[in-house]
Amino acid sequence: MQEKIINILSKRPFQVSLLLHVLLFGLTYSFFTPFYQTNDDVGMMLMVRGVSTVTEPSEYVLFMNVLLGKFLKNLFLLYPDFDWYSFFMISCLFVSYTVLGYIFFQGTRNIYILSYYLIFIFSIQVYTLINLQFTIVSSIAALAGILTLFKTNITPKDAFLSTFCIVVSVMIRYDSTLLIFILLSPFVFSKIYFKHVNNIRNILKICILNLIISFVVFYYNDSIYRNCYDDYMNFKSYIVKIVDRDIRSYSKKDFESILKSAKWSNNDYEMIRSWFFMNKDIYSVSNFKKIIKTKSIFMNTFNLCSIRSYFFI
Repeated sequence: MQEKIINILSKRPFQVSLLLHVLLFGLTYSFFTPFYQTNDDVGMMLMVRGVSTVTEPSEYVLFMNVLLGKFLKNLFLLYPDFDWYSFFMISCLFVSYTVLGYIFFQGTRNIYILSYYLIFIFSIQVYTLINLQFTIVSSIAALAGILTLFKTNITPKDAFLSTFCIVVSVMIRYDSTLLIFILLSPFVFSKIYFKHVNNIRNILKICILNLIISFVVFYYNDSIYRNCYDDYMNFKSYIVKIVDRDIRSYSKKDFESILKSAKWSNNDYEMIRSWFFMNKDIYSVSNFKKIIKTKSIFMNTFNLCSIRSYFFI
């Protein structure tokens, strides 16, 4: 029985992975309702949908590439009642996890290792499906793309899947793609050094193609933001500090004194935490500075937890 299972996995790894993840995603979303871990996703979804801080759908969605923003924007313009942003994130997870399963099943030779992978599916994967976060989606897509590229034997289908996952990862958040590559670099170099991969020349060609596409995508995004990027990032940096640190946990007196420094009402504070800050007189950089200078809670700190929080785990 064990040999039969292993034989099926080795002969049809992609089909098995596809079927498994169709069942996993279907069952997960039949019993659980997904939500976003952070308000960054909520803010980007509102922007590309034309709600909250914008008066119409916009492709300028914070961390994401403008090209991806335009793609989602056009989908919302075509059919605004459907949540295209969440659908896109879930679709990226589906493709990435299917590719990872395909890689794993192709090399599985032991039923116990298969059991460990199934445990991984029902823990990490289900968690990320319910707790959606764009940084995690980008990281998983990058992981799938890079691992596919450095399989022992790479086929044209593998090359396509690798390029697709890496480019999607770059467009969602290129910082995550870079971080995953750095983390996997010892694995990549060891595979090359010990000659555990074939067709090094073909792999280099695919790597160069991925780099060219990623550079073009990144350069286009950078050229769009270049004229107003500094002002925008300065404005956004203050919003992030205020939104991420809940000053309502302080005493009523301290809370009111913080708001009073910028002549804000409690409603003004609740509005910015909900990504509604259209009034330029209320939500200005000068008022942000007044709020932040009132308390030391906005001081930047760096520790091991801050590294862990990058993945929002």
